[in-house]
Amino acid sequence: MLAVVADATTVQEIDSEGERVVRMIIAVVVGLAIAIGGSVLVVNVLSSHGNGTPSTSSTYNYGSR
Repeated sequence: MLAVVADATTVQEIDSEGERVVRMIIAVVVGLAIAIGGSVLVVNVLSSHGNGTPSTSSTYNYGSR
């Protein structure tokens, strides 16, 4: 009877460890998806602000003296 209890505990520990590995892999995949998605979003937002033509006006307006 003790051997069965010991085996059940070992199986439970293995399941718990396997579950941790699966959760870790899921967390890494979700983190990568968020990072890549955020990067694509930032690049799209920043690239939409420029129209590709350089400005001929001065960056600084010092007045009309």
